[in-house]
Amino acid sequence: MTRRKVLIVSYWYPPHQAMGALRVAKMAEHLQEHGWSPSVITVSPHDDRYMRAGGLPAPALVSVHRTVDRSLHRWAAAVPGGSAEARTRRRGTLARWAYRLYRGVLCFPDECWPWAVRGYREILGIARQERPDVILSSSPPVSCHLIARRLSRELGVPWVAELRDLWTQNHLLSRPRLLLALERTLERRTLAGARSLVTVSEPLAERLRSLHGKPAIAISAGFDPQPSVEAPRRGSGPFSFVHTGLIYPGRRDPRLLIAALSRLVDEGELRPSDVSVRFFGRNLAYVADLCDEYTSVADSIVIGGEVSHQEALHQQRTADCLLLLEWVDPRAKGVYTGKLFEYLGSNRPILAIAVAGGVIDRLLEETGAGACVASEDEAYRIVRSWIGAVRSGGAVPLIRNEAEVGRYAWSTRARLLSDVLRDGLAARKDCS
Repeated sequence: MTRRKVLIVSYWYPPHQAMGALRVAKMAEHLQEHGWSPSVITVSPHDDRYMRAGGLPAPALVSVHRTVDRSLHRWAAAVPGGSAEARTRRRGTLARWAYRLYRGVLCFPDECWPWAVRGYREILGIARQERPDVILSSSPPVSCHLIARRLSRELGVPWVAELRDLWTQNHLLSRPRLLLALERTLERRTLAGARSLVTVSEPLAERLRSLHGKPAIAISAGFDPQPSVEAPRRGSGPFSFVHTGLIYPGRRDPRLLIAALSRLVDEGELRPSDVSVRFFGRNLAYVADLCDEYTSVADSIVIGGEVSHQEALHQQRTADCLLLLEWVDPRAKGVYTGKLFEYLGSNRPILAIAVAGGVIDRLLEETGAGACVASEDEAYRIVRSWIGAVRSGGAVPLIRNEAEVGRYAWSTRARLLSDVLRDGLAARKDCS
């Protein structure tokens, strides 16, 4: 089989411990199973911010070219109030307003634009050496698409743009009106050069088709099947919830679960020792605030801090239930989080706090892997039922559809992406 070369432009890549880095690395690894020889252009980590608990391992047999990270956040993180932790603690202060100005105006279209501008000459030289058959760019940050568009034009090779989050249609984007209009123009002009677009869900793909008038394919994240899964504790131990990843107050927010557990304790349905909620990740100050607010379950909450990816997987596989957090706003109906698919691979029941009727809700229903709640009352009923079933000597009442779950293995996700890349090559031949 003739192997084709794909050049991947991605800011996020191992050893960065981030879901974007994991997706790109897994796609690069498994594209090799489908006849591709991948190479990656990324940045050299300038600090240990995303590696303090250990970095993600990079896949073998993938050529990686690291350039200087010239992104603005290198300097913003050094300013008092620049970290997410400080902004959470100092809401309403001058530092928070300064950060909004930084994000909304200086980071246009994102904080990585200096990498796309000042680093382009070096990136072009690497691309010419690699001589790819097709280019794949993955965002965020969207500066990766600015780089890929220029490479595609100068090298004369097709380009596929992957948007893990939408660009100007992103419901979290906050930009002054004039800059937003300019950015919409920038998006249309930039992505006009892409052969096709990739995103993570069908609702997002439909929005891209509508805006850009070209093929947009939904390819979600995935997981690597595990040969064996550790058994969760049963019997006298507390019913354990585990959340791994970032907390965003008001968006990815565990308040609904903690409030529901507090009600159960206050009503005498549970004792604090009957349940454990463990959080692992960065920026967990908000969880400590919730402990101060819901004192009846404060002793049930464990703030585990940042851990390695391997330790996070271990914590997931030894839990009774995995807590998934996403925004309950209707604008988030088409939004997955990559953590959902990692949770699928852990083979544990999933309790998702997410918008009703959205893609997370539908996936959990189709796979039988968990339940989705969008209110405190719903969380109360589900938690009461699940903990009650386990305390009675049973298990969480879910019937998991393994065939449906298997569709989300990384190897299957990479095959779908391979088809998109090959379609780009075919379109190039048709035009030649």
